[in-house]
Amino acid sequence: MASSRKIIGIKRTLASLIINNERIVELIDQKDITNPEKLIHNNVYEFIRVPEVPEEQKVYICYEVDIPEISSFNTLFKKLIISVYVISHQGRMVTDEGGCRTDLIAAEVDDMLTGYKGVGVKPLELISNVAKAVGDKHRARVLRFETDIPIKDCQ
Repeated sequence: MASSRKIIGIKRTLASLIINNERIVELIDQKDITNPEKLIHNNVYEFIRVPEVPEEQKVYICYEVDIPEISSFNTLFKKLIISVYVISHQGRMVTDEGGCRTDLIAAEVDDMLTGYKGVGVKPLELISNVAKAVGDKHRARVLRFETDIPIKDCQ
């Protein structure tokens, strides 16, 4: 399978994992959506979506899948990196249970993806978890996961 097709398949898997995680759906807190599949392209994006206006008070989970260059030392495997952005308007950051929404969702994503074996030849491993600002009114937590995939899947 060519790497571009592999990326598309992994993104579909991620979308399914996210919308089928009841706790993540609850924390997204989109009360007007009763079917979690409707969160896709409303709150869950297969690309990095930056809120269009500072007043947009939504919670997003966005992700990208990257396959960096082949190492000249390793001719069997390539690194695969999954970056997950949990973005929230600052007005939606505090939850009813008192935690920071981006941190709570990131913890669920971390629990769900760390050790997940459905993507590469080894379980996904969390390699970074950082907070950042997205504009004036949105905050994010960015998680990066890594695994290896066979080079034959990238040709």
